[in-house]
Amino acid sequence: MRPLQLKLTGINSYREEQIIDFETLTSQGLFGIFGPTGSGKSSILDAMTLALYAKLPRDTKNFINTNEKKANVSFLFSITTDKTRKYLAERSFRYHTGNSVSTVRNTTGRLILYEGDTVYFRVRNGIDYSYCDCLAFTINTNPYSFAEPVEFPNKAQV
Repeated sequence: MRPLQLKLTGINSYREEQIIDFETLTSQGLFGIFGPTGSGKSSILDAMTLALYAKLPRDTKNFINTNEKKANVSFLFSITTDKTRKYLAERSFRYHTGNSVSTVRNTTGRLILYEGDTVYFRVRNGIDYSYCDCLAFTINTNPYSFAEPVEFPNKAQV
């Protein structure tokens, strides 16, 4: 998997939308993520993990910025097998106030497969499952096996 672009809003120290263009960062080869404690280095990796898995490995639900009620993440990446395919994993989260505690809920999620400059297939909408399971199956078998045929004339409609 090769990260191409990450957009995150409301996640930990990233209150406002931030866009990280990994294609530019990696154009000269190796790059690093550096900064002082609390500057958001781990939040970048958390955002990628949230986009793919809808949860963090340390089982924390405290990833929404304390001044926000919702968070969004959009992660564009490519996987190369017989050819390179681009995928976009998107998720939205918000606080859900229950009877006694506020918890974070994954409210929307989708995984989109791009072929060239056109979106040909939207891959299996869903909220509470790991997109990595879907990706592992599609990469090892048929890349369109989880896809619903939805052709869009341009990316603006996605």
